[in-house]
Amino acid sequence: MVFLVYLLVSTLIWSFSFSLIGSQLSSVDPYLAIMIRAALAMVFFLPFIKPMRISSINVNMMLVGAIQLGLMYCFYFNAFRYISVNEILLFNITTPIYLILIDNLIKKRNLTKNLILVICSVVGAYVIRDTIIGSDVIIGFLLIQGANLCFAMGQVMYGKVVIKNKQINNFAYFYFGAFLVSLIAYAGLGDANNLIITDEQLITLVYLGIVASGLGYYLWNVGSKLVTTTQLAIANNLLIPVGILVNITLWDGEFNLIKLTIGSVIIMATLYIDIKKARKPQVNLDTKDI
Repeated sequence: MVFLVYLLVSTLIWSFSFSLIGSQLSSVDPYLAIMIRAALAMVFFLPFIKPMRISSINVNMMLVGAIQLGLMYCFYFNAFRYISVNEILLFNITTPIYLILIDNLIKKRNLTKNLILVICSVVGAYVIRDTIIGSDVIIGFLLIQGANLCFAMGQVMYGKVVIKNKQINNFAYFYFGAFLVSLIAYAGLGDANNLIITDEQLITLVYLGIVASGLGYYLWNVGSKLVTTTQLAIANNLLIPVGILVNITLWDGEFNLIKLTIGSVIIMATLYIDIKKARKPQVNLDTKDI
């Protein structure tokens, strides 16, 4: 199926991002890194823009990019200051629940069971943890939940505002919205004295900006237009085991497989229950609009 190609390629691209950020960019100001990533992705897509007046779809794309990428990165990058790569991956497990929760809020459905499932998913993440929860872990967890909410909200918004437009011709606006947020965040919270970036860090930022942010988010959002909300929720969880596998294989990461299995079963059970009760929306499979 076409949508699997888009989502799986995005997942593979993103699976390297967590470990690269954790191992290569720890000394780089997070807001500077966010701004560089958004700027590189925006420049990459500028050649695809068709000269035209700014339309509502362009404004909507900027709004989605500001939330799904810009604001999400502000939470996400700061989480690396408090928790490990594997913890960040595991705490991302709540994204599918938030996605369905936000979608249900928009459609004004009963939310009681959804809220229960969110709590259950948090319990599953707790079981997976391999150390005592301290203040740093709590802060990191909350930051990742902020990132998850922004990412989930952006996915839902993208599905609502982008319908039958040539997505590649408008996608630079998506990154422009993210760039504006990152610019404001850097101006207000960034460290102007921390501007030193090594060659390795620059190469990492180029990969994260053009490949992970640029190509990755384009493929993901295009793929999200070809699936139902529940299928998209499932796809969000593909990144977690792949990312952990990459971290263990290439960066000598360690993980308690027993706790991972037990916690994952709890979390996946809550996701399965939510998916079973979610009504599938109408899906437009007309790939000429990509």
